[in-house]
Amino acid sequence: MQKILIVEDNAGNSKLYKDVLGSTGEYEVTQVSDASDIIAVLSEINPNLVIMDIMLNGLSGIDAMQIIQKDGRFAKIPFLAISGHQARDYKDKA
Repeated sequence: MQKILIVEDNAGNSKLYKDVLGSTGEYEVTQVSDASDIIAVLSEINPNLVIMDIMLNGLSGIDAMQIIQKDGRFAKIPFLAISGHQARDYKDKA
């Protein structure tokens, strides 16, 4: 079973992602609402994919991805950056 980590601070969005992905029976979905302990969470879960909101409260998804990139243990984990905002500068950073 593939493991997906969802990092999303909007409860409605997080529930939607988990319901859709979890309903297939192909994915084990874990949710966290902030990226403050992202390295610890990645170490514990070892996901096959991370879905990361780039506009998180506190540590942003962009900042979290920069921290993760510096840690070679997670270099092969793909990230899907998501946001409800359409600002071009966030798109370019992601």
